[in-house]
Amino acid sequence: MFCSSFEKAESLVFIPPNAHFITESIGDDTGYVKLTGISYNVYAYAGQIQDKKLSERAETIYFQNSNCRVHIKAGAFISVDTNVTEVQKTLIRDLTHEVIPEMQKTQLEPTNSIDNPPKLLFGYKGKKAYDVIVKSPLAELSRPQFLETFTMQSIFEKATFPADYDDIVTVSKNSETIIEGVKHHHFIVNNTMYLVPQDTVDANKTNLLKEFTEECETVNFGKNALTTNSVCPTDKLIIDNVEQQNIKAYKKALRTRLQEKAPELVGYVHDEEIHTGYNIYANEENTSFYKLLDGYLKRTVSLHPLEWDFEKIRNDKVCETRGKAPVNEHACCDIFADLRKADEKTFKTNSFYFACAPYFYNKMEALGLLFQNPYEGKTYREIYNDTTLAPGVNMSEVVKDNPGFAPYSGEKNIIDGYTKITGFFNEDYKEYYHEGLDFYGRNDITPIKALVSGKVVMLKEQGKDHYGLSILVQGANMEGGKHMFYLLGHLARYAEGIEKGVNVYHGMIVGYVGNSGNCYTNGHKINEAERKAGKGAHLHLSVYKTDKKAPEIYGSKNFITKYIENGKEKSDLVNPFDHREQRRLK
Repeated sequence: MFCSSFEKAESLVFIPPNAHFITESIGDDTGYVKLTGISYNVYAYAGQIQDKKLSERAETIYFQNSNCRVHIKAGAFISVDTNVTEVQKTLIRDLTHEVIPEMQKTQLEPTNSIDNPPKLLFGYKGKKAYDVIVKSPLAELSRPQFLETFTMQSIFEKATFPADYDDIVTVSKNSETIIEGVKHHHFIVNNTMYLVPQDTVDANKTNLLKEFTEECETVNFGKNALTTNSVCPTDKLIIDNVEQQNIKAYKKALRTRLQEKAPELVGYVHDEEIHTGYNIYANEENTSFYKLLDGYLKRTVSLHPLEWDFEKIRNDKVCETRGKAPVNEHACCDIFADLRKADEKTFKTNSFYFACAPYFYNKMEALGLLFQNPYEGKTYREIYNDTTLAPGVNMSEVVKDNPGFAPYSGEKNIIDGYTKITGFFNEDYKEYYHEGLDFYGRNDITPIKALVSGKVVMLKEQGKDHYGLSILVQGANMEGGKHMFYLLGHLARYAEGIEKGVNVYHGMIVGYVGNSGNCYTNGHKINEAERKAGKGAHLHLSVYKTDKKAPEIYGSKNFITKYIENGKEKSDLVNPFDHREQRRLK
């Protein structure tokens, strides 16, 4: 039998984003291949190009557009905008030093970027030869990767399969070989491949997942659960942090059990220390393990009150106990009240059996549909990125409404990872009252997430005297019969896939904080050197609550912040944190 022994080598191989692999097979189903080369693309924006060649004064090149940005100076590597180790950085530097001379002497091909709007790029198609062994399969990823390399020793001999069959977990139909009319399966045990006869496999294979799921506790909500095991044993209308701790404990128990039974499967359950809300299982939908857990969740049944019941919300003082603003009954649906009107006998009490409740919550969480406004119920003082008072603003005011969009830094102890405010609506800016909110963010780094659903109705570069690179989103929901529009200004760039007509959903990244347009730092308008250094970066957010349709709320160059109607100056701008507050005009 053919036996191959693979040992990890010390070297790594840097693979740029979306690189194409050239490989040679090493036997059947060894789990390794010989990597003989790669082909990849390198780009530079038009400003870095002279006569279709990379300029000696160029400062930036990109492996696959902006997915791996490398800063250079005088044709030498300086830094890379990717979190890498020093060893990995050295590999990127070495490839960069190979690429730059070729780009300086080769005619580069023009193309369009993935930016919105697209910008002119000049690309170089690079190739690099290798002669190393790596693990398979290989995938063209949109991010850079660093492959471990291996050495191989191969012999042909009859080998006795180990007496310990604990490593036989699954059997793949793709790893079968017929030898003298007998089906054999390929297994790699201790880095050695064995061909095992079918009867031996049948006699020794096990399904660790079946044992695991049969012993699992069933997730149930409510006091009258259908089983005795309960992760959330309360009858609260809204699951709060206490129940999330129970979810945390459940994830820990799952991981502990898997660690004992099948350590290779632990990664498919979220770590208990990672905040994922109610999302328990890693969403690896193409894996057999996830599909098995997915099916298990679908079999659970629980008893719990319907959460859209204003009477119960008031009686149980749900909002007060959670430190939230009272529910807006005019903007929300009282589903249980509507059910009682439809059939009072059937829906006499708010008590329902829910099929697949944890599966439902898991999917809702993954889709971002369990979103809560992170600023809701907090005072302006709590969310202000300054120790002083904002001029003309009551810092004791409480956030009542969803602003629609906000930068997300992910840092702890901020506002659930969202950034603080640097300028409030109607703040006195001496010459005028501020027409929106300003959020803190790092230039071209901090992503902006949607807190509402809607549709992109306009993308525009408004120039240095206005909002710069901007987005206008029309909210999916109306308020009081009026349209809601959200203007995002001063962006560094749009997120990939953002274009006019695209639907926006909760948690979606739409762009990145920038300093385009009319931005200030330390009390003065930024100059070009300061702009280049990232000074003045922030997100400006304006919210329009209006009868007007999309084309009517912005002019040929910039958005309308005020207009004349019946001889009076008016504005459709409202406070993103309180949609009842209109803009003050001077």
